[in-house]
Amino acid sequence: MCIGELIEKFNNGDINSLGQIYDNVANEIFNYAYGETNSSFISDELVEKTMIDISKNAYMHEGKNSKEWIMKIAKNCLNIIKEENSNIDINIAEQEKAYLLYNSNGFVAAEKKDSILAKCDLPDTKKYIEYHKQKKLKKRVIISVSMMVTIILLLVLPKYIIMIKDYMVAVKYIDKYGLVKDDLSMDEIIELYEVLYNDDLSSDKAIEIIDKSINEASLSGEMIILPENASIEDKFEILKENEYSSEEIRYAYKNNDIFMHETKTVKETTTIEKYVNNELQWTREIEMYCYGYKKWGEDVIFYFTYYPDDIYEPEEVYIMLLDENGNTVWEIRHCEEYSKISIIDILICNDNMVVCSKDNDVHENIISEYDKNGKLIQSNTSIMSFSYDQIIGWHKDKGYAIIKEYENDEIQIIDNYGNVKEEKTLIIENIESLGNIDHLIEFKGEIYISSHINEFNLSNYKDYRGNNFSEEEDPKKRKATTRLYRGDIEAYLWKYNNETKKFEKLYSVKAAKGEELEIIGNNLVWSVIGIENFVNMETNSALFYGDSRVYRYIFNEKMEIKEKIRTETLQRFSENQKES
Repeated sequence: MCIGELIEKFNNGDINSLGQIYDNVANEIFNYAYGETNSSFISDELVEKTMIDISKNAYMHEGKNSKEWIMKIAKNCLNIIKEENSNIDINIAEQEKAYLLYNSNGFVAAEKKDSILAKCDLPDTKKYIEYHKQKKLKKRVIISVSMMVTIILLLVLPKYIIMIKDYMVAVKYIDKYGLVKDDLSMDEIIELYEVLYNDDLSSDKAIEIIDKSINEASLSGEMIILPENASIEDKFEILKENEYSSEEIRYAYKNNDIFMHETKTVKETTTIEKYVNNELQWTREIEMYCYGYKKWGEDVIFYFTYYPDDIYEPEEVYIMLLDENGNTVWEIRHCEEYSKISIIDILICNDNMVVCSKDNDVHENIISEYDKNGKLIQSNTSIMSFSYDQIIGWHKDKGYAIIKEYENDEIQIIDNYGNVKEEKTLIIENIESLGNIDHLIEFKGEIYISSHINEFNLSNYKDYRGNNFSEEEDPKKRKATTRLYRGDIEAYLWKYNNETKKFEKLYSVKAAKGEELEIIGNNLVWSVIGIENFVNMETNSALFYGDSRVYRYIFNEKMEIKEKIRTETLQRFSENQKES
């Protein structure tokens, strides 16, 4: 009779079947333990402990591999015996005696068998019946639950699979157009995708996400130009189509400070480079300090300041025209009779070059005109009776400067002799609403202004101790400060309405500063500086500065955006803010 049948008989109340089980497995258990421990003492103990455990747990036997079930009990018991007898010194002679006792003729002494069986539990038929009753009940419950889960999955899974598929499509669509999906649930993301895809933008959630996405894009350094009073549909189209073309021809310059050990002085040099489709064409080294350049047809004008070794000698301003191959066409020293001159702006008017410069000694403006060959046509000092702020533009066709008066909230136009042209004076109500005016130009008989508005508040930029961030602070703090500052500054393009006598806002770019306006062909070109790189702060006031990328927006005669260019030009942006 097999061991499984003997265990079954024991569970049904047959006491003698336990002895038959002993006869079948005792030698095998002893030999297993001896092979593991080389100790007949432990092997002898294992036979006894295993048989006791078999009698206690027989009711849980389920008739599968009975021998394997018994040996599993033996292995668990052996681990326990090893721990209990780890420090006992066993007599070798006694070990051999016990081993021979079990292995002579493959028979175990009757007195040993009777001793072990006397310690075993009697069969408990009631416990056996109750255990297997519970097992059957548990099996039925598992089957029932499995069937219910299967039915639910069959009903729900297809819908869930469809939902997951819709969610993945929605995420791909939202990410493609740079929409912010943080803190949105799966259902909200799918719902947002559906309203956007079907051009149904009446949803409050869609309006909130689009506006938030435009702000986040701007704060991340992506320049987004928005028309005034743009609808939510317009904003979404701008997000979807916010692509910039690259600049085919560009120039780059880098100023270098070289310390001369022999003379203990600093030598100012400039490295100039020309790129076509981002491929370097040529490089030039010039021993002067460059302040900017202006394209003139196929050529380019650079203007420099030469700093002499002797600090008592005057600084000199030079203007250099380079051809398309980087060769010098001509070089002139600007305003030779002045000792401290700085160039404010260079404009190309009627194929001539107009240079607006300033005498730093007496704070007078100097307006000079040169022809294509670098020959001076005229130069006049503008003596103005009022306090002015800056030259902000130049009338291309009629040849006069446009300046902003500081005290009387006026933009005034002067001729080459400094005379104010009263008929061109603009009295601007609430000029502060335009922000900081950066440039002004007349295009197709209309006047346009580039400006930037900065909602600066120094308290926004203090750390938890109430101190200003300084250049030595943790870069993470500077990065956080930069992000705050980007959120406070915005570039604007304005158009003067001759009927209302007011400036109307046309376009804006978040996280940017308005720059130059220029006319190229029949197009108006507006340049802005995107505040991209880290800005730093100093203590008594906030000095924001950093090299930031220049973007150009090209408008047709109807002031519709014709092209957006993300240039490779990095321009030094700096603005000093004081706490009011």
